[in-house]
Amino acid sequence: MKDQGQRPDDIEDNFGLFTYDYKPKPAACMVRDVTHLIARAKSWRVDQPQPGLTVVRMDDGQSRKLIAWTDRSSQKAQLVLGGAPVPYRTVCAPDGPRDTTIPIGSRPVVVSLAGKGTAIRYRMM
Repeated sequence: MKDQGQRPDDIEDNFGLFTYDYKPKPAACMVRDVTHLIARAKSWRVDQPQPGLTVVRMDDGQSRKLIAWTDRSSQKAQLVLGGAPVPYRTVCAPDGPRDTTIPIGSRPVVVSLAGKGTAIRYRMM
């Protein structure tokens, strides 16, 4: 769980989620946030609606969420929702703005959906 050493140039010393002195690295937040989402989910489905785009649909019995990301940092996409604007955020961030057009990149975006019949389209950029 933590780095085995303190030498930044030694790859073997730097595989942990925490630094050698137990400070969390960015991956620790990602693991914590994703673990929380998975633990609450009663059902989920993984889709690849377009090449290079992965979307996980989750339902915890009270709300539905989409988690979407692209395969490469240079790839961009948009999630276009029918209906009212919904809140979204990147993993490890608090809720962000509300919108019906949501930018997707290599860092996963968590979208809170309202209602069961929300129309969803994806556009690769």
